[in-house]
Parts: sequence; C-alpha cells; structure tokens
Amino acid sequence: MNLKGKVCLVTGGTSGIGAATALTLARKGAHIASVSRKAVQTPDSLLSAVSSHGTTARFLEGDVADPAACRQCVEQVVKDFGRLDVLVHSAGGPVPGGFYAVTDESWMNAFAVHVHSIFHLTRAAAPHMAQQGGERSSCWDPQLACAAVWAQQPTV
Repeated sequence: MNLKGKVCLVTGGTSGIGAATALTLARKGAHIASVSRKAVQTPDSLLSAVSSHGTTARFLEGDVADPAACRQCVEQVVKDFGRLDVLVHSAGGPVPGGFYAVTDESWMNAFAVHVHSIFHLTRAAAPHMAQQGGERSSCWDPQLACAAVWAQQPTV
C-alpha cells in the first residue's frame, strides 16, 4: 500500500497500538496527525521515527468520547494538512475493574470512546476523504476489527 503524501489521522497515536500504527503509516510515506485525550509528552522516538521517513507529524489533544472534539480534531487536521485520507481509531483501552466493580459511568465512557467515536469521527472525516477522489473511506479500529464506511459525494 503506497501512502506517500497521504494524511492519516490516528486516535490514541501516542502510545501502544496507536503509536505503532502511526509509525507504520509513516514508514509507508504518510503524514501523521495523532490525537490523545491528554496533553502528553510525545515520545521523542516516535517523533524522530516519523521525521526520519520524510513525513511530518502533528499531535492534537482531544477526547474522542466527545462528539464536538471529534469534529474539531478532523477540522484541525484538514486545516493543518489541507486534506485527510485515512482515519485510524485506536483510542481507549479496557474498562477499569472487574465485572462487578465497573461503574455505569465507566461502562458508558468505554462505549463513547470505542463505539460512538467511530461514528462521530467518520461522519466528520468522510466528506474530506471523499474529496480525495474516492467514494470509499475506511475507519480502522484494532479493537473492534474493521468498520468500513461508504462516503457518497454530496449531490448539489
């Protein structure tokens, strides 16, 4: 897969699976925009690895459990890079605590991060991705397998 010059938005891209995905995409020539819920120190190893492949990286703070933050992240990526080609959802982790210890709030937040955010991110990203010439855009979530979304060109 040739991603040279493509712009990829990766949620949860500062650590774990998200960081490994960002690095893999950069190795294939993609520019990376990574979203993290908290302002964290981006690992120097990730920054240098991305730049060593001749690509650029931007790191954004945003909680993908919040629909408005999903829209803001997508719009910021388009503003910074002028386009968006790939959306990778890798934010979140397991719900803390065992079955009987999980609170309703933790359970609902997990769904907001793992499920609802895919909808909100994809809905915000699909029009921009469709502008790149294709009508098919993909949202990858390593935790939920692959969810494909067909973005139709807007009719005028």
